[in-house]
Amino acid sequence: MLELVCPRPLDALELLGGQSWVREHSLFGTRIHLVVDAAEAGRDRAVELLAEADNRPTSAEAIVPSLEDVFIHQLTAASRETR
Repeated sequence: MLELVCPRPLDALELLGGQSWVREHSLFGTRIHLVVDAAEAGRDRAVELLAEADNRPTSAEAIVPSLEDVFIHQLTAASRETR
């Protein structure tokens, strides 16, 4: 899981959420949490993509998922199963 902080988090969330390599994305206040397969490669891709959109992150790092992250993941998975 990655956590990113950038000047326009809603724009970043929309941009990153549309990428095939992003498995899940969510906003936690002004911080974006992304689930990706490979943290280092995902971080590099996210930073590059956001920089190209003039929304360069001030912070981009791998983190341990919080209990809230796990809860959101479970809700999302349950929602997909009921469709």
